[in-house]
Amino acid sequence: MSFYGLEIAKSALFVSQQGIQLSGHNIANAATEGYTRQSLVMQAIDPASLAGRFASVSHNNVGKGVQSLYITQIRNTYVDRALRKEYADLGQYNIRSDKMAYLEEMFDERKDTGVLAQLSEFINSMQELSGDTLSKEYRMAAQQSAVTLTKTFNHYYTQLSDLQSQMNDSMKVTVDSINTIVKSIAAYNKSIASYELNGDHANDLRDKRNLLLDELSTLVDITYSEDTEGKLSVKVGDTEVVSHTEYTQLQAVADQTGIVTGATGFYRVCVTDADGNLAEVSYSSGELAGYRQLRDGN
Repeated sequence: MSFYGLEIAKSALFVSQQGIQLSGHNIANAATEGYTRQSLVMQAIDPASLAGRFASVSHNNVGKGVQSLYITQIRNTYVDRALRKEYADLGQYNIRSDKMAYLEEMFDERKDTGVLAQLSEFINSMQELSGDTLSKEYRMAAQQSAVTLTKTFNHYYTQLSDLQSQMNDSMKVTVDSINTIVKSIAAYNKSIASYELNGDHANDLRDKRNLLLDELSTLVDITYSEDTEGKLSVKVGDTEVVSHTEYTQLQAVADQTGIVTGATGFYRVCVTDADGNLAEVSYSSGELAGYRQLRDGN
């Protein structure tokens, strides 16, 4: 075998060894959350050519073997976007289902202490009193049923107020989680950009960033795009919260003016605009939307 043939065999061995190592990496991370299977992209090496004016031309030149170009992820961006849209809807309906179940249990009219039972008792007592307004017994019964009905209304008001406070607290926790994720995505963008300066693919870092995008999509609806330079931007509604390595923090602000729902005390999600004023952020799905729709009575 010629030295040229040995070079071809050497290239095949090196690429095969890299492929075996990559297979081991895939197997080792089979149970790793968010890991994307990786594949080695190979390319044939062109035949050697003699760069000379009087070099003989031959049609029987053999290539120099094989070389590895890069390691790519076996991932479908269309499926990613579709799943994240479903994650957002799931997050929204989970919140609404949980809170509506709480309200259903609270207003359980099968109980004798429910609003309907107390209201019926009050109406009956008033009807009896109207038949004999001078009866001390009927007057005492009507008074007692009115007191009981008032206490029932106050009880439900207290429970609804507590639920509002719980939703406000949960909404603030969700906004804090969004801010943490957004900051982490911007940090990963910076790490990925630095890693890929020399043409390599930061596959494992991209997996971690994709996990954060999955988690973010359950909290609030997002749109995202990556330009030809690999710079990722993320939007919540119409608000850009990540622009490559820059990020914007959201705020959960108590609505003291009642401009959102006509009632004060509810939280709204805002961002500081270029003039330093708070501007409300629009969003349609995810946990935040579940809280907002319950707040607005939808």
